[in-house]
Amino acid sequence: MRRQVRVRLEGEEVSVDASMRISELMRELGYHPEAHVPVVNGSPAPERMYLSDGDDVRFVRITVHHPGV
Repeated sequence: MRRQVRVRLEGEEVSVDASMRISELMRELGYHPEAHVPVVNGSPAPERMYLSDGDDVRFVRITVHHPGV
């Protein structure tokens, strides 16, 4: 049996594998790394980071605005 950690994902508490990286969670949830920034415990986080018990994870959507278009 794989070890699980509890994380708060977009305000909801969930269990994930202790060996899960943010990039894997993003892929599993359908978030594209070029369109979303992972924020863990209030700070931007690298996609290669492993999740830890009690982490608060959010994904901030990046938008680009082109003036006059």
